[in-house]
Amino acid sequence: MLLCGLRLYGQVPAADSIARKAADGLEAVKTDTTLAVQVDSLIRKSSGKPKFYPNPKRALRWSLLTPGLGGGQIYNRDYWKLPFVYAAYGASVYFIFLNIDRYGTMVDHYKSFYFLSDPSDKNTYGKLNPDVKTVQVYIKSQNRYADLDINQVKRFKDTYRRWRDWSFFALAATYSLAAIEANVAAHLKTFDLSDDLSMRVQPSFVQPQLATPAPGIRLVLLLK
Repeated sequence: MLLCGLRLYGQVPAADSIARKAADGLEAVKTDTTLAVQVDSLIRKSSGKPKFYPNPKRALRWSLLTPGLGGGQIYNRDYWKLPFVYAAYGASVYFIFLNIDRYGTMVDHYKSFYFLSDPSDKNTYGKLNPDVKTVQVYIKSQNRYADLDINQVKRFKDTYRRWRDWSFFALAATYSLAAIEANVAAHLKTFDLSDDLSMRVQPSFVQPQLATPAPGIRLVLLLK
């Protein structure tokens, strides 16, 4: 709190005049204070329900217990954030299933290069089939079929496996970030960020280097 005081005073000879002015000033201050309390009461009554202050721990708990549903954001009443949470979860889940499907397709194509039809044949089972040089693979992005050898199929298989793993990582990151965001947002809602700048004028008695105290005016500037 910063307190700035400015006193304006002058010497008056009559003691009764000093007392009368001081009493009038104190009565004015009392009246102002009463009016301020009444106005504050009216504001509180007209505002209805008190302001909502979420519990950060509860927001974090709701977010962790409701993955994909935005429970923490709903608890904080940040409904405008829900589309972003749903989009992040939806995109992660979509790419997980997409890459799982593509990886499984490439695994099947990769198996086509090996003898796997007869497990009882110990001489050929699990070994490369020299008669299979390429396999026909449908490339969805180009809407065509292509003949790929074993090295190309293996490269596609490893790529889709890596993308599948990254999709799971993105889902875990989305789950964590949604929970952290809900907790931080709840903390920020408990802070009073409004500026409080006020100044009031009130009477004051000063004691300069004179024989008799003199009435004056004091300006008080409050910074919070």
